[in-house]
Amino acid sequence: MLSNWISTGSAQHYRSLEPNFRLLMAALLVAGCFLVAGCEGGRRDRSTEPATRNSIVFALGNDISNMDPAQMSDIESAQVAAQVYEGLARFKHGSVEVEPCLAEKWEVSDDGLEWTFHLRPDIRFHDGSPCNADAVVYSVMRQIDENHEAHVSGRMRYANLLFGDSSSTETALVTSVEAVDPATVRFKLARPYMPFLQNLAMTQASIISPTAARTLGDDLNTTMVGTGPYRLREYRRDQRIAVVRSSNYWGEAGKLDEIQFRVLRDPNTRLNSVRRGDSDVIGGIEPYSLELLEEDKNVKVLSEPSMNLGYIALNCDRPPLDNPKVRLAINYAIDREFIAEVLFNRTSVIATGIIPPGMLGYDPNRPGYPYDPERARKLLAEAGYPGGFEVVFSTHNRARIYSPVGIRLSERIQQDLALVGIRAKLDQMEFPTFLERQKSREYTMSNSGWISDNGDPDNFLFELVGREDNSLNYENPEATRLMRQAAAEKDVARREQMYQEAEAMVAQSPPMVPLNHAKQIMAIRKGIDGFIMHPTGVNRLDTVTVSHEN
Repeated sequence: MLSNWISTGSAQHYRSLEPNFRLLMAALLVAGCFLVAGCEGGRRDRSTEPATRNSIVFALGNDISNMDPAQMSDIESAQVAAQVYEGLARFKHGSVEVEPCLAEKWEVSDDGLEWTFHLRPDIRFHDGSPCNADAVVYSVMRQIDENHEAHVSGRMRYANLLFGDSSSTETALVTSVEAVDPATVRFKLARPYMPFLQNLAMTQASIISPTAARTLGDDLNTTMVGTGPYRLREYRRDQRIAVVRSSNYWGEAGKLDEIQFRVLRDPNTRLNSVRRGDSDVIGGIEPYSLELLEEDKNVKVLSEPSMNLGYIALNCDRPPLDNPKVRLAINYAIDREFIAEVLFNRTSVIATGIIPPGMLGYDPNRPGYPYDPERARKLLAEAGYPGGFEVVFSTHNRARIYSPVGIRLSERIQQDLALVGIRAKLDQMEFPTFLERQKSREYTMSNSGWISDNGDPDNFLFELVGREDNSLNYENPEATRLMRQAAAEKDVARREQMYQEAEAMVAQSPPMVPLNHAKQIMAIRKGIDGFIMHPTGVNRLDTVTVSHEN
């Protein structure tokens, strides 16, 4: 009953109920975990504690889905892998700026078609084998070449994003990669592509041990053999993953002896675990739990902008959403202020477009689509739907960083649409099924989101609305042409201007309803220092220290 009550009304009305309303919500959320028998993590299990006090417990909302970086598509897997695996380049702590990693330097040809990387000397994988140019070529070719001995058909979902799709003249990118000598690797590209370095800094572009791949074969995805500051010690499905400091790391050693990632799916369980001291770091925090954490003297709440977008996907091939006026009407029908300020308890900012704040190409002057039900009704009438229409609204109940309240967001959108005559029928499904339907475009309207992989607008604007095979069935040839030119442009200021112009073109006939950009919020125990949140949500933990003050 309470969840239905908060999903009606306006943001202005509910601001008058604060702070008591927010505190009531927080109390009810936490009380729910204590009142339900068998709540996971309800009693401290000392048998799972790390072996030393110079360690931390990092609570994950879901188990990892893969251990092979080339097969990873979830943030939990990437979070663990970021401690074990490394690429030629990496993102700086807290930034999408790229710095050297396994490659100590690189050069790019004047035409932008050749990238030459020089590897650091004497780096070894955790299995003792050398990390050399052959290992780099092996790691890349297994994703590009379907006939490669270590290729996993249909499972390397990021291969086309990282290295391009050779079957498409539009998105072809890497044409060859060769070991010039044991310490030098050269990539040749089909076209100039400025975000290539950002791609190589992603976890999915990590370099793996060819020795491990050949020895393990199909079992490679059951372990991790990288070059990072931590190595895998233990994995127990649906329970925990433990990594320990590597004794032969080439760089500055990790500060901790051990990091234990513990799987706690229920958000209340994670909340209580950090308050009790059973966990040291948690994410996936319910918006109305923040007050309890902020009042706890033993917990620090960290909040930083994050590069993501929550949106309603509109399949532009399906009537009546093939009509641009209908899509505009839906944009004006949604009360984003209520979603950001009340439903998400100010843990998000309103999205006025696709590119999030802090990313190249973001336009702070973009007006967006203010809440205007009357204008929405007028547009529907002009489109030939004065009485509205019925539509199936695909959704799921999994909390995401851009949608932390699960199904309640879809219910709220359903009510906003009903006010202008659009009768949306919710079709709730399991999250994996939802993702498959989205990818195959088997939906009409859906509650969706996007998290930046590499911090570049090409990964946002082009991936979502520019690709010829985009999941929205959207076509805007002029905007796509400009995005392609921007990806090849060396001048940063010119790139930014081109992306802003391209997004302005898209905004005139939007294929989606941009809703919000969520903040990344995490809670850590006092005594845990050096934790730096990354805008992509994948955090390296090599700088973390622990004093166990409390």
